[in-house]
This record gives sequence, structure tokens and C-alpha cells, in this order.
Amino acid sequence: MQAIREVVRRECGSDTRVRLFGSRLDDTRRGGDVDVLVEIDRPIERPALLSARLSAMLSRRLDGRSVDVVLSAPNLPRRTGHRVAEEKGQLETGVKVRWTPEALEDRLQIWDYIAAEDPQAALRLDQRIAGTVSLPEEHPEMGRPGLIAGTRERIPHESDRVVYEIAPSAGWILAVVHSARNWPAV
Repeated sequence: MQAIREVVRRECGSDTRVRLFGSRLDDTRRGGDVDVLVEIDRPIERPALLSARLSAMLSRRLDGRSVDVVLSAPNLPRRTGHRVAEEKGQLETGVKVRWTPEALEDRLQIWDYIAAEDPQAALRLDQRIAGTVSLPEEHPEMGRPGLIAGTRERIPHESDRVVYEIAPSAGWILAVVHSARNWPAV
């Protein structure tokens, strides 16, 4: 679901809603394509092109699995597939992840430090950090309780931790901390 959400929001905007529906929601059923309803609150120009583009991009992200995209927007006619998707579909309800300027600076400093010696290692760690911050979106309480009250932490690497807090409308990444760093300062 994370991969689908990333592609759709990048192409259609962060306010876009995504629902999975069809046989892929039943773990006992095998095969079949992935059915995705993309709900957009503004009119769509060239919906056939957008649908085909999303289908191709999602198929690539899902290792070639066939993806059917149904679009819902104010200027598009509603069909039976819309009703089925809305009634039986699984709405993506993740919390939006936002980075504070300080956390972005932490991430950049870690990148610069490691990349000076090994650019590939810097890339691998940055990808692990990115993967770690996508988890709070699906499971906000998954991380361990943080050292500061009200925060949580995820560990992308044994030497680093990502500190975040969950607010009603977003998960805020507060810091990316190396174990050698005195954080929080006492």
C-alpha cells in the first residue's frame, strides 16, 4: 500500500485518497490484478492519460503486476465500479509525514559525513532512513517511546535513530540522531 500511495500522491497531489478493492483484499484468493480507486477533489484534464500513466507506474513499482486504476473526480461520470470500490474498498488512512528543518539538516549532515568516505554507504543509509519514516505513516505507534515525553523513535541503523511525534494531522520527524551525539542535550 505504501508504494501505491507514494506514486499516486506524487502524481496527483498529497490530498488524493486511495482505495484498494477487488480480489487483492482477500488474502485467501490468489492471482488477479490490483484494483485501485483514486479519488481527487478537483476536475481532471485528460483522465484516460492519467489513468494509463498511473497504471504503468504502479505496475513497475509492483514488479510487473497488472494494475487497474479507476479515477473519481467531480468532472467524471460515476460508474458501477466506483460504487463497488467505495463500498468494499480499503481506504488508505495514513498520517502524513512532515520533516522539521532541523531533522532535514540532521539527515543532510549524516549524508555528507558518510558520503565523504563512501557515497554508496551514504545512499544505503539514506534509503533506510526514508524507509523508516514511511513506517509511522502506516503504523504511527510502531516505534518505541522516545527519550522526550510525547515522542517515538525508530532505528534505521544500529548507530542512528529517527525521533518523531504524532500530531492529529501529521507525523513530524523531529531529529535524526547518531548514537555519538548527546541528544537530547541535558
